[in-house]
Amino acid sequence: MSNDLERERQKRIGDALKTKFPKLSKAKKEVGGISVIVLESNDIALANNALIAAALINELDKKQEDIPDEIYLVETELQNTWYITILKEGRSLFSQIDNYGPHEVKSNPVL
Repeated sequence: MSNDLERERQKRIGDALKTKFPKLSKAKKEVGGISVIVLESNDIALANNALIAAALINELDKKQEDIPDEIYLVETELQNTWYITILKEGRSLFSQIDNYGPHEVKSNPVL
């Protein structure tokens, strides 16, 4: 992968986290429970769960607060099958998680 592509992936993930994390943190404080964020990828050619996990972990290393309890990646490249990878569960990240995935699920598009 080119360095430019990886920098762009890192930036997109960083921008998404900067936008979503404070909202999730606020909701968690107001309502309680756990905070969950779901990232979507629909790029079969230039992305995979390991590349996205690496970029996410790099971004999480920069953050000290507002980090969700759970983070999932849903790969939606295929029309009728999605793949879900657990990127963060509690304090564990990606490869530290037993059976992180990808987990195959059949999608049922809403018409």
